This record gives sequence, C-alpha cells and structure tokens, in this order.
Amino acid sequence: MFESAELKFINEETLLVEYGETLDDRVHQQVQALDAALMGSTVAQHIETLPTFRSLLIRFDVFSISYDHLLDVLSTLESSNVVLKSQTWRVPICVQGECAQDLPEVAQELEMSEAAIVKILLNTPLKLYMYGFAPGFAYLGGLDARLNVPRRATPRAPMPRGSLMIAGGLASLSSVAMPTGWYVLGQTPITMFSPGRKRMVPFAVGDELRFYEVSLDEFKILHASGDTAGIDKISNPSA
Repeated sequence: MFESAELKFINEETLLVEYGETLDDRVHQQVQALDAALMGSTVAQHIETLPTFRSLLIRFDVFSISYDHLLDVLSTLESSNVVLKSQTWRVPICVQGECAQDLPEVAQELEMSEAAIVKILLNTPLKLYMYGFAPGFAYLGGLDARLNVPRRATPRAPMPRGSLMIAGGLASLSSVAMPTGWYVLGQTPITMFSPGRKRMVPFAVGDELRFYEVSLDEFKILHASGDTAGIDKISNPSA
C-alpha cells in the first residue's frame, strides 16, 4: 500500500500519508482506498481522516492508540480488495449572462468560442476530489486540458455562491460568495453546503458530476424550489 507513499509525522497525534506530487485519478483512488481501509479497521473509532487530492491526514487519539500501533495497523492494511463506491449525478448549470461572468474573458484567453467552451464543459464528467478552503467548496478533477487557464494574478470581485469555476487545470463549485482567482463559467442553483440538511454537502468525495444546461429562467425557478432542486442520480453506487 505504501510503495509510492511518504509518511510524515506532523505532531504527536497527526500522521500524513502522501502519494506523489501529481493530481490525477490514480493517485486519488489510492487515497480513497487507504481511507476506506482505515475506516474498516480496528482503529476506526480512534481516528479522524481528511482525504485530499493526493494525501490522507490521519488524526488519532493518543490515549487510545499509539503512533507505533497505528503504523502497525497501516502496514497490515490491504487496499487492493477495497471497493470504492461512487455515484454519478446530473447537475444543472446555467451558462448565460450573469451566471457566466467570466466566459467571454476565458473565450478570449483560450482563443475559442463561448459555445465551444460550454460544449466541452457539458461533455466532460468531473470527479469530486475533495472539499476544502470553505465548508462545501468542492474541488473537481478531470477538466478537459483544452480549458487549462492559469489563476488570475489579482483576484476578481466576489463570485456568487454555486459558481462553477476553472483555473490551473481544475474546476470547482463554490459554496459561498468570495473574491477569487478562478474564472466563473457558470452557476448551479443547488446549495453546496447547508448545516441544517441531513447531508450537509450534496455529493460525496469520489462522485462523478455531469452538468446539463438550464436557461436563466429555469435557473431562477430551480433556485427557488429547494437547495438540491434539479440534481438527479443517474447510476447506482459502483466500484
């Protein structure tokens, strides 16, 4: 399991397992497999984990297990038999007017038409790699290389909540309005984080998101219909 991983002891109760430097699906699956294996192990009740693109942060209760014991458990884990379950979702996105504030700028930067950029977005399934930065802020991998633009040198004015953004070869869905160096290409009416909801975030890490276009009027109707209106589950959980 750790042939390509590096273990870093952050402090007396935190261990970081890093898998390489790249951001790709193979590395992310290694992180997910380790996380799932740990959650099914004898130390599950004594630890908290935080998976990222390429690493797993493990916090453990030093009064229940020692660092050496955790290492022993990690060394005996078998991740090859772990079945990673994921779900595929259809997610509404508006790419018109005020919902796609930076689309003209990105089209100029990439020397592509706005229609071509939208077509690529709608035909590219994206995988939810991690939540971070702010509660419910989703980082998405699998963006088509043709849409690779660098982050802005200077952050733009606050983008709206639910913005679909791109920068540095990644995409993201924002959960709150804030200034950003990412480019806003669309907006979803769904709420990415709600502490009063049974599931505070609508999607799980590892899920696949497929965007479908809605008009500005449809966006407003869905926005007023509920915080998850318009999303559809289009497959059963699978490996």
